[in-house]
Amino acid sequence: MFKPIQLIHTLEDDPTLLNYRLKQNSLLIWPIVRHDIITNLLNDKNTLGYPNLNNKIKFGLVLKTFIRSFILNPFLIKRGLIIFFNSGVTNIKLESNKYFNRVTDDFYFFNPNNSVLIEDTCNRKLVYPRVHNKVYANLPLIIISRIVNKLFIKFTKEDINEIELICKEIEKKINFQISINTRLRLKKIIFYNCKQYLSSYFVYQQYLRIKKPKLIFVEDGSYGNRSYIIKAAYKLNIPTAELQHGFVNENHIAYNFGKSMIENKEVHEYFPQYLLMYGAYWSEMINTISSKFLIGNPYLTNCVEKLNIQKKSNRILFISSGITVDETNEFVNNLVPISEKLKMEIYFRPHPLEKDSILERYSNLLENGVQIDNNHNIYISFAEANYIIGETSTAIFEAASINDNIFLFMSNYTKTYLNDKIKFIKVDSKNIESIFEKKSISSKDKNDYYWATNWKKNYSDFLNNILK
Repeated sequence: MFKPIQLIHTLEDDPTLLNYRLKQNSLLIWPIVRHDIITNLLNDKNTLGYPNLNNKIKFGLVLKTFIRSFILNPFLIKRGLIIFFNSGVTNIKLESNKYFNRVTDDFYFFNPNNSVLIEDTCNRKLVYPRVHNKVYANLPLIIISRIVNKLFIKFTKEDINEIELICKEIEKKINFQISINTRLRLKKIIFYNCKQYLSSYFVYQQYLRIKKPKLIFVEDGSYGNRSYIIKAAYKLNIPTAELQHGFVNENHIAYNFGKSMIENKEVHEYFPQYLLMYGAYWSEMINTISSKFLIGNPYLTNCVEKLNIQKKSNRILFISSGITVDETNEFVNNLVPISEKLKMEIYFRPHPLEKDSILERYSNLLENGVQIDNNHNIYISFAEANYIIGETSTAIFEAASINDNIFLFMSNYTKTYLNDKIKFIKVDSKNIESIFEKKSISSKDKNDYYWATNWKKNYSDFLNNILK
């Protein structure tokens, strides 16, 4: 299985790819395309997929999103606040039928008078209603950026030639063949990301100049394709940060860089200055440009403290990555007859990005009696299950804070990101029955290593350090 870190070193240890830039804005091409390019190369090499599908657009939903987004216009935000640019995907529906963002809302509530969220749509809708009224829509800024893109951003012949050259350089550097479709997709990614950057940088720089935030957090800031926000903030001397919001290790593309990227100071302007980490375990494994602070995982901490759930001894919970659909279908279907024999129920937890495509992807599982886990609180699902199976993700480690019987499904996705520090018992279609014969390795004794304690003090210290 081809590892991401191999490709990162192949492409980035020498500075060749940093020689290519657009004449407009003197834009370095590689930092803003690297994550998408490497992801597509890996998916081609390791036969991986994507968690989200292109669902049909419903006019009524789009209209409602537009209306709500302009009511929650980000230009209404006061000046001088802490702004979180965050994703709508990470919202959790509570029993009150209101939505809570598991990544940012705990940090918002720590300092509600001085913080505000600018949120992306999720599956073409702005998640609503929310548990607080300080959520504004990113969509108006995106629309303005697209208008600027359409009317004013044109590539010169020199820019087109530079993009052609970097495409050839990427293919020259890698040591494996890629498909024609992947080759065309790589070129399309570079054109799209560069054009989006040029228009968005202008719009967000003007916006940040008007609003003068004290600090901005950018979800997925380390991915590079939102660097127009970070670079704009850098030019205005506004500190930038990112909250850890998922699984990272030495094979995560966004949080590991080759030697040339680390050493080039100009490259640092495209990525967050600070990265707030769950704990030492995660921090020690990555080689990122950002300075790291150990903060903790407030959502996990708060939820676990409130849990008092009775385990259901006949329940198996499978956590989907949304990436290995065929492998997942095969594995869970093989698990069905064994579970029936043992009089156990299988619950399937879809990835948030595939919730609208469950029938399209997993109809055969539903026909075989597998039930969808729709619990508002995934930690309750962890507590109720007797056995938990999943791929490499933060969810597996979070589950280990609550449950002892954790098993790692050895899909192509897991093999791509697996390392020696992940100690859970490994299972595949050939040894499914071992789940019911062995006890998994509990990680509860390492909780402090995974999740830093006293997150409120840690976050307060960070703010005091940065905003002094």
